[in-house]
Amino acid sequence: MIYEVAEIAVKAGQEIDFEKGVEQAAPLFLRAKGCHGLSLHRVLENQSVYRLLVKWETVDNHLVDFRGSDDFQEWRRLVGLRRATGGDPFFVYGAIRSRMTRMKLLAIATFLLTLSIGGVGGWVMWHFHMPLAWLLGAMIFCGLAALAGLPPRHAKVCAPSDDRYDRGNVGDVVLAGRL
Repeated sequence: MIYEVAEIAVKAGQEIDFEKGVEQAAPLFLRAKGCHGLSLHRVLENQSVYRLLVKWETVDNHLVDFRGSDDFQEWRRLVGLRRATGGDPFFVYGAIRSRMTRMKLLAIATFLLTLSIGGVGGWVMWHFHMPLAWLLGAMIFCGLAALAGLPPRHAKVCAPSDDRYDRGNVGDVVLAGRL
């Protein structure tokens, strides 16, 4: 997932018309290939500057698919005359890695570590012909691992999605410049 952050300066007094133009243009973005949503944010320090945040599947979905379409020309028509500068807005593309994905990977890794420790413990007890070898071996070895400071626990990857984990954090900047 890629976020496009376009900083757009608007002519003084044209802010309301610009916001209405963006609202009219939202369906143009949403029907574009690879677009997963957009939002407009006004910069507090400068009321004539906005940041348009568009979520794309890939950079090519924006640069090739959307910018090469008639919808892009309609977007320009709706908001272009209200922009303060003649040049294109500054943009930054950033790769987004959601915390939920990182948490799932950590949970799966922890689960696999626990499963491995339990498997080794079961095999050791089975090798020595202990009663209930796979059950007791796994319990004893996982208990010893916990006492040694390792984090054996069960994975919570099947828990229902929680929106607070889907906000994401900006990762490495993939591409930056002027369009």
